[in-house]
Amino acid sequence: MSETMPSERLEAFRSEVAEVRIGGANPAKWERAGAILGPLLALVGLVLAVVAYSTAQDATNFETIHRQQVFSAVAVCVTLIGAVLWLRVSITRHQRWWMIRQIHEQRAQTDRIIAALTNQDQVRR
Repeated sequence: MSETMPSERLEAFRSEVAEVRIGGANPAKWERAGAILGPLLALVGLVLAVVAYSTAQDATNFETIHRQQVFSAVAVCVTLIGAVLWLRVSITRHQRWWMIRQIHEQRAQTDRIIAALTNQDQVRR
């Protein structure tokens, strides 16, 4: 009985997770896009910032220097936006899996408590 009970419970839990549409294996489109777009934005922004800053260092007139420094600051902002987007998607994914694991462990613990109470009740009789 103890062998079949956890597997039955696990299958019931998996079917409930599928009904709720918590996409552990199938992330939402926005989540997949954020996981790709975030690091891409961070990398592109970093490269653009370095190039713009280098160009500003080599320029001779003040107008070009100022424009390149402003462009460099905008590129740093793009880098930060990409990093924050990736971090948000990563934390969301981690919290989802943590919540699913926590629920599964609590259900297993509840099953063990019920089994122990049932055995205790049978011993008293």
